[in-house]
Amino acid sequence: MENVYSLVERFYDEEEAEIFLPQEWVEGFLRHRAWQGDNDAALQQTWKQLQWLILYLLHADLTEVDEMTSQDFSMAVRWLTNQAKGIKSDIKAVRKFFSVLKDFFRYAELREWLVYPEALEEAAEKIAGGNKLRFLQISDILEELTFPTNGLEERLLSADDVGRLVGEALEVLMLKIGGFFQKESFADDFDRALYLYTGPFDTMPEEQEEEFWLGFWDYFIFDYHLLSDDMTPLQRFQKEYRERISEDEAHILQDLLSSKFTVFYVDRSLDGEMVQCVNLFTEEKFELPMPEFPLHQLKRQLFFGHVFARGMLMINYVTNLEVSESLRRRIKEEVIKLADIFSKQQAGNDLAAFLRRHSLVIRHAITALTGMARVTVSCAIHTRPADELPTAAKCEREPEPVVVSLLDERGPEYGFSRHDIMLLQNLWRDFNHYYDREIKEPEAWAAAVICTYAQINGLSHFVVSELADDFAANVARVYRNRMRLAQRLKLKAFDPRYLGEEGFILSLFL
Repeated sequence: MENVYSLVERFYDEEEAEIFLPQEWVEGFLRHRAWQGDNDAALQQTWKQLQWLILYLLHADLTEVDEMTSQDFSMAVRWLTNQAKGIKSDIKAVRKFFSVLKDFFRYAELREWLVYPEALEEAAEKIAGGNKLRFLQISDILEELTFPTNGLEERLLSADDVGRLVGEALEVLMLKIGGFFQKESFADDFDRALYLYTGPFDTMPEEQEEEFWLGFWDYFIFDYHLLSDDMTPLQRFQKEYRERISEDEAHILQDLLSSKFTVFYVDRSLDGEMVQCVNLFTEEKFELPMPEFPLHQLKRQLFFGHVFARGMLMINYVTNLEVSESLRRRIKEEVIKLADIFSKQQAGNDLAAFLRRHSLVIRHAITALTGMARVTVSCAIHTRPADELPTAAKCEREPEPVVVSLLDERGPEYGFSRHDIMLLQNLWRDFNHYYDREIKEPEAWAAAVICTYAQINGLSHFVVSELADDFAANVARVYRNRMRLAQRLKLKAFDPRYLGEEGFILSLFL
C-alpha cells in the first residue's frame, strides 16, 4: 500500500500542478504534521484536502493562491461538492476542508512561502459557520464590491473576474444537469436522442469524437423532447431540481431556458471587437463578439447554435460551416419549405414553432445540403394540393374514446413519445370525420392506427401480425382497418399531417 508521500509524488507526476502549489510545500507541510504525531492514515486525509484545493486551482487557472478571495473559496467548495470524488456536500466535510487549509496557510506563512489569505477566515465563517452550507451568490459579491470600504474608494471586480465567476457557476450547474440525466430512468431517452442525432446512418465519427459529444449534449439538453412529457431536459431539470440549486444557478438556468436555436451568418464587422449577425430565416440582426476568423473568411461561415434572447451568444457549443452565398440561400429556401410542411399538422405551427420542435431536422438538412451534394431535402415528403386531400367531413361525431385511450396507454410501449401519441390521435380523429360506420373491435383499430403511423414515418420494425397479437385482435381485421385509414385519408409515405420527429429526419435522406 502506498504511503502519503508516494501518493503525492504520483499526483505531481500526472498533473502539471507545480506552478499552482509546489510539491515541496505540500511535502513540507505533511512532514510538519507527521512530527506533530499524525500517522499515515491521517496524513492521507490531509493530503486529500490539499489535493482538492490543487484540483480547483488547476480548474480555475489560479496561480496566486494566497490572493484567493471569499468568492474564490466559495466557488472552490461549490465546484468540489459537485465532483464525483470531491468533498461531500455537508457542513462537516466542508469545515474539515477549511480547517486543513487554515493550518496549511499558517505553516506556509511561517516558512515565508505565502501570505495567509485574509479572505479564508471570512469565507470559512460565511460558508460553513452556521447550521448549513451557505455559498456566496454572485449578486452578493457584486453588492459587496460596490460598497465603499473606506469612505473614499471602492473595491472593484474586473469584467474578467465576473466572467470567470459566472462561467464557474455555469459549469457547476451543467455538472448537476449532467448528473441528473445519468439516471437509469432516462436511458431510453438518451438512446433515442443518440439515434435521432446520428440520423438513419447511425454512425459516430471516429475522429473528432469530443466535438461529436459536445454537439450531441448541446442538442440533448436544449432541444430534445423527452418521451414521457415532451419537455426539453432543461425544462424537466428546472421543474424537479429548482429547490436544490443556488440563486446564481437559478438565474443562469432561466437564461439557458430563454436561449433559442439560431442559424446565422456575419454581415459585417462593427468595431474590431463586435460583429453584426443576421438570422438566416428571419433576417433579424444582432451583435456578437468577433469570432476567431480572418474577416475575409468570416463572411463565408454559416453558424448554428443557441443565442440568448438578449443577444448574448450561448457559450456551450456553436457549429460553423463554410458555405457560398448561393448555398446559403438554398439552405434558407429548403428550411422554409420544411417549416411550411410542418405547418400542415395543426394551426399555429409557424417557423418559430418549427425551430422549437425540429432544430435537429434543420441541423440534418444543413448537413445533407452541404456534405452530400443534395439539391433538395424536402422532396420525399408528399405535399399535395388541397383538392387531392379528403373534402368536407361526412359526420361530426367524436372519435371512438376507447381507441383514443388505447393509443394513449399503449403508445409508450412501442417507444412513441408524447408528440407521437398526439399525432396518432390526430390521425384517428381525422379518420372519424370521414367514416360514418360503427366502430367495432377498438383494439383492431388501435393496432391499425399504430401500424399506419409507422408506415407513414418509415418505421419498418412494426409488423401487423405482431401488433394484432399484442392487442389480441384479428390480423385480417387489422389489415382491413389499415387499408380503410389509408383510403379515407388518402395517406402516403411521409404524409406531412402525421410526420413525427423520426419520420421528418428519415425523409431528409431519401
